[in-house]
Amino acid sequence: MGYDRGRPMNSKLALASTLLVVSTSGVTVASAQVAPPTWRYHHGLTVEAGIGIGSFRGSDVPALRGGQQGLAGPDLGVGWFINRRLALGLRVSGVYHRAATGDFLSESFAGPSAQVWLTPYAWLGAGAGVGMAYDGGRAFGFALDGRIGLVFNRNTRHSINAALELSPTFAGDNIYTGFALVAGYQLL
Repeated sequence: MGYDRGRPMNSKLALASTLLVVSTSGVTVASAQVAPPTWRYHHGLTVEAGIGIGSFRGSDVPALRGGQQGLAGPDLGVGWFINRRLALGLRVSGVYHRAATGDFLSESFAGPSAQVWLTPYAWLGAGAGVGMAYDGGRAFGFALDGRIGLVFNRNTRHSINAALELSPTFAGDNIYTGFALVAGYQLL
């Protein structure tokens, strides 16, 4: 089926093509306006809280080699926006699991953290501090924390977001690594 120059064009097709020409020529037939991204809330005090699901493993701990799933959080943070794209603060986060034996296993992070906003709705976070792992005995060490997050609501000081977080703790000869998917709230 091709276009036949001798036959008149179908009326529905003609109407659709006319609307397309009119709408692309600057005349708006019907459109929904989307609010532009804004940085106006990125100043001063910022507070965050989150909870989710996670997994952690220990490099030389037989019970943790395959990873253990558990609760992520509560993750808590408080900080200050240095400028519209950078907030500095203190954070605590972790992944917790109660084994079938009743033992409580965990990997956690506490320390300073930076949050870099790529857009008003996407950010990266990084920190370095103290990590603690508990696998029947406590192990403390140097810890890193990395996050990537997306904000779901627009143009408000009260941000609802989701973040992926990775936090390894280097304790002696072991590396305990926590990974989490966290649903969070942040006061911007």
